[in-house]
Amino acid sequence: MSNMRRQSHVINSRIPSNRITPRGWLALLTSLQDSNLDLEELYIGSNSIDNEGMQLLIRLISSMSSLKRLELSQNGEPVTSVVWQSLSGFFQSPNCTLEHIDMCYSINVDNDVVVAYANALAHNKTLKWFDLFQCNFIRASENNVLEVVSTLLCNKSSIMNTYNSNRTLHRFCEYLPDEQESYLKLNRNEDKVEVSRQKILQIHFSDDATSNIQEFLDIELEVIPTTIAWMGKPLPIGWRGTKVSGLSTYYVQSYEEVARLV
Repeated sequence: MSNMRRQSHVINSRIPSNRITPRGWLALLTSLQDSNLDLEELYIGSNSIDNEGMQLLIRLISSMSSLKRLELSQNGEPVTSVVWQSLSGFFQSPNCTLEHIDMCYSINVDNDVVVAYANALAHNKTLKWFDLFQCNFIRASENNVLEVVSTLLCNKSSIMNTYNSNRTLHRFCEYLPDEQESYLKLNRNEDKVEVSRQKILQIHFSDDATSNIQEFLDIELEVIPTTIAWMGKPLPIGWRGTKVSGLSTYYVQSYEEVARLV
């Protein structure tokens, strides 16, 4: 630990499975906090961190500005649901740089925890991989978790809310229906503006969403060329996931809407 105290920044820290007691973790985490380390990776899976230790860990990582990966899987102590939920504040922080977190096989990660995380990630722009495999929440497709996760990945309430939906997450929860999995797959694309455009086209201008085309029919004439260019923008090479041809959607729905009004 003395070596760690002498450094202001390290690339990563891996603390493998061992027999450190919960009290030992308190001492270790306190020492890490006092050392002012700014880690990029922290691996502390398969250990025994209790409620007090987890609260200290959350304070520790919340002070870091470079943390990209956090391994917390198979923690042997029963951290309560309430303490797990407090991690959501870290995800909401504008200073959060986390890209990958592993909480597989974590005890007491229940529905309330997953809902809190989903709500917290609404405006998170860094986290890509959130592994909750074999945690003890009910399958997301069978309870209120699905509604919150769906809103996180693709908020259908308005075009602007769809545009602002999370476009970073690649993995979240397990047993998600095909629709939500398709949004996660879309999020893997590098062009995040195009990710949002595809979600808008799929949700608001698909064959069963003809009412929204009126928003385009009502625009001023000089704006129509820009609108058509936006709708018909070609997809980047190597696009992953579902894709919608905005140009054909615009023409077909405009024709149908005009025909209905005549």
